[in-house]
Amino acid sequence: MTTQTVVPQDKTRTKLISAIAEQYPSANTELIETQLALMDFAHLTILGAESHFSQFGLSQGRFAIMVLLFLLSNEQWTPARIAQTVSSSRATVTGLLKNLQDQQMIERESNPSDGRSSFIKLSRKGRKLIAKILPTHFKQVDPLFDALTKKERIQLLKLLAKITPTIQNR
Repeated sequence: MTTQTVVPQDKTRTKLISAIAEQYPSANTELIETQLALMDFAHLTILGAESHFSQFGLSQGRFAIMVLLFLLSNEQWTPARIAQTVSSSRATVTGLLKNLQDQQMIERESNPSDGRSSFIKLSRKGRKLIAKILPTHFKQVDPLFDALTKKERIQLLKLLAKITPTIQNR
């Protein structure tokens, strides 16, 4: 896996922050540096996840849909509901569902109350694959936060929950 970072590291990042401070004196460089660090962490995390999912012929989006259908299989899932739940556009989810259907990972059932809509569920092949992937996926998540204590992880969750609405409301 190539780990090309989105934002500069170490001395380059320090120089970048200094240049921002010089050219834009009113910029809050502490906040900018925090954003750069979060972007870099997110980028590296996504790269690792994509690399893992690609071993199984999946993308992060297809994986997210399969997990939803697997863990909440007792619920009825329409494409629109899936899109809303995974915070994606209907067009994107339509493409992901088509790909999953082509891979025989999902099945569509007609919605008896609305002929224009269908319910989506995992196929037997899809359930088998996601059941195989999840344990290894969960093991990959553990090392990401090993450096943090339980108290720090809880604090991080609270901090992320506090700032997430500012991104959602843009």
